[in-house]
Amino acid sequence: MKKIYLSIFALIPAIIWGYSFIATKYAVSYIKPATLGFLRFLISYIILEFLVFIRKENSKVILKDRILFSLMGFFGITFYFLGENFGLKYTSSSNGALIVSTIPIFTLLVDKIVYRKKISPVLTLGIFLSFVGIYILLFGFSPIKNVNVKGDLVMFIPVLSWVIYTYISKMKSSKYSVLFITKEMTFYGAIFFIPFVFLEKGNFCIFKLNIPTILSVLYLGIVCSSLAYILWNKALKEFDEKVVNSFIYTVPIFTITGEIFLLKTFPKFNFYLALALVITGLILTNFSND
Repeated sequence: MKKIYLSIFALIPAIIWGYSFIATKYAVSYIKPATLGFLRFLISYIILEFLVFIRKENSKVILKDRILFSLMGFFGITFYFLGENFGLKYTSSSNGALIVSTIPIFTLLVDKIVYRKKISPVLTLGIFLSFVGIYILLFGFSPIKNVNVKGDLVMFIPVLSWVIYTYISKMKSSKYSVLFITKEMTFYGAIFFIPFVFLEKGNFCIFKLNIPTILSVLYLGIVCSSLAYILWNKALKEFDEKVVNSFIYTVPIFTITGEIFLLKTFPKFNFYLALALVITGLILTNFSND
């Protein structure tokens, strides 16, 4: 029975997030990156605000915590999804998902550098395999090759942003519920998109959007940023953190299957080799005893 619950609370969000890259890739063809981010998290905020109200979890927030929530919103949402949305405008959803899946590697590496902790041989091997995988994804097997600067390299902005967000989020107070904190950072994340929305030229007209685009936005706002998060945190509460986090490794796999079945596109051999190396590296780093 516990395995069934684990599948529901951890596997379903992984599937949802895997398909989110496809939905974003489609949506940014019709909506500017910043505008898409604003719409997505405005919808998510409304839902989270409603849930907080229903559960009566509203709390008084002091100025120090409000500043912290705003920083979490900027780096964990605005800056992160500006990079992801812009990157997916120029690269494939499978490439984007694989690059973003290396966040645990970069977070761990920065953590070791900041705190000057010794890196074990297993951890070193895991990091090395992941970086080899990313190199193959970006450059193939040749040392000299043009890289998709507007696509693949921009996808490292979300990686950097999430590393910063991780350190900021460690400073949050434990007196607030996870749902309340998420609601607060989502509010600021949506607000910080607004200046970037005004900077975007030739913005979309909502009345000219097609049905698939509208469904993509609703999927991103309701399913990805609200439902999946609730299920994921339920999994973290009920099961071991390392076991739950291991489901993140499957996100690029679901993105690939989604591309194959929905978009009828097949990644090149380089991608599959990179995927194998990155996931192996992630598993080694996550389950190392270091």
